[in-house]
Amino acid sequence: MKKVVFIAAILLSFASCSIIFANASYENGSQKTINIVLDEQFRALMHVDTIGDIRIAFNINTSITYFTSKDCEDCLFYGNENEITPFQCQPQNNCITQGQFKNYQIGDYITSGDIIAIPMVLDGIIFYLQEVYHVKKISPTTLNPSIYQSQQIGLLIAKDNQQVYDSNILTSLLKQGKIDKISYSLYYSENNYHLAIPGYDRKIISQQFNDLSLGYSKISENIFEYDFNASVEFCGKLIAEKVNIELNPIFDDTIFQLDEKYFSNFKQIIEEQRLLPDLSLFTVDNTNKWSKLVDAFTFNIKLNIDQSGNFPKPKYFEFFYPADQFMIKKNNDPENYYTIRVQFLKDQNRITLGKRLLSKMMYYIYYDEQKSIKIALAPLKQKTLLRHASIN
Repeated sequence: MKKVVFIAAILLSFASCSIIFANASYENGSQKTINIVLDEQFRALMHVDTIGDIRIAFNINTSITYFTSKDCEDCLFYGNENEITPFQCQPQNNCITQGQFKNYQIGDYITSGDIIAIPMVLDGIIFYLQEVYHVKKISPTTLNPSIYQSQQIGLLIAKDNQQVYDSNILTSLLKQGKIDKISYSLYYSENNYHLAIPGYDRKIISQQFNDLSLGYSKISENIFEYDFNASVEFCGKLIAEKVNIELNPIFDDTIFQLDEKYFSNFKQIIEEQRLLPDLSLFTVDNTNKWSKLVDAFTFNIKLNIDQSGNFPKPKYFEFFYPADQFMIKKNNDPENYYTIRVQFLKDQNRITLGKRLLSKMMYYIYYDEQKSIKIALAPLKQKTLLRHASIN
């Protein structure tokens, strides 16, 4: 009881706490909705005691939030030294050490350090962020690890059998009464991501949400991946009846990445549409080159909708790309040619959709009445706020 009173007293005393996120450009949907604007790299501007102004990355596939200690020498070695911003956990700044962690995997690194709690302000809402990993030691798990990032906020909402992996920032907000449920929505507009915790802005969606049909999911060390069922068409003809789709907000899906096994399907359809002598050799290493736009070359992804429940619903969300959006002109090449927006890769077991989808649809993840996790989409209204949103 004393601990609860102590934390409550600290929260009340930090009305001017210095960890601050940039506010969103649209109105809150309710008193308990937190709105955050993130940049192209899925980062928000913060001001942190002992650091100053930084941009911190968010991640929808992990539940943990971590900062890097100034004592972590290897963090400087494996990270970009100009971007490593150490955080000092100081009692005078009301940072509390709650425990320790060892041999925990973050990205391509095994990490150890302290578990801390720090006061924060999100969109003007004051709260205490619990169970923050304060990294003091790292070691790579591979010979060529990705560059170490010095801080990150996890937004994961996931279940694996009976195990729950809710984001510690969301559970902290819920337990302290700052939000009334665990959920969030996300869309992309005007070169920024717009994140609302919890819920969503009803004014900017044109239809009700529909849950996606989950095809596959896996979890490893608090990293969770959801894949959804879809079919793919080229020139109006079926390429793949059942393919896994991953939604990754920061993925640039200007060029679609498909497994090499689908190459023969494309080749067969292109040969049926053959426009000699305009068609050049079509191989995995040398994709098509055309001197003009081929109107027949359309691309269509049908993302399946979960059919459970009593209410009628459409069978799929259809993402149709006409030829002028699926073909791209290479003006910087001496040949000045058109080609299709496809890259064929080996062992590419899914198609990843990102910015182009989120510029047309709002992404929403939540718990339903049966406490099952659902991921849903709804079309965005093309109003003033979204006037520059484009799938190109």
